[in-house]
Amino acid sequence: MKINLDEKYFVETDRLNYILKERGTSRKSGREVERTIGYYGSMTTLAERYLEERQKAIMDDSTVNLDEYVKLVEESNQKAVSRLYDVLRLYPKKG
Repeated sequence: MKINLDEKYFVETDRLNYILKERGTSRKSGREVERTIGYYGSMTTLAERYLEERQKAIMDDSTVNLDEYVKLVEESNQKAVSRLYDVLRLYPKKG
């Protein structure tokens, strides 16, 4: 099963794991590629890592003060958590 979290991140599942993956573009070929971020035994731990990845993604070459950075992280987290809830409501609960 493949679960799209947003335009960049998605989850695949196998019998044992939830696998967080990231879509990107290869610098060499220009083709779309997938990068595995990690394997997780629960959606809770996957969600924590997803939030971390989104926080890292908002950091770029710009310079901001701490208050601005905290605001960016909070906004990113709110969007990510909202998206996770929306996506997970579509799938039946296991067990």
